[in-house]
Amino acid sequence: VNQWQRGDTVFRDRVQWRTAYRDRLRVDTVAVTRVDSVPVIKEEVKQQKPTMWQRVKTTVTTALTTIAVCAVLVLLIMTLCRRCTR
Repeated sequence: VNQWQRGDTVFRDRVQWRTAYRDRLRVDTVAVTRVDSVPVIKEEVKQQKPTMWQRVKTTVTTALTTIAVCAVLVLLIMTLCRRCTR
């Protein structure tokens, strides 16, 4: 096992020798595994389902925003039409 450090990471190399016999032939295979020995711990945050109140609030806000945008567009079109007819 070879071990070296680069920055704050410690690397380990493990060399595995394996001999495979096939039809009286001797084959040596070398497998080199590189392992980063500093484990990274990740916390998984589960998203909770929104409550009933949050869903209602989102729906009402979306509906009111849509109505307000439509009203502004209608008023804008009406003022443009009045200017064109004069």
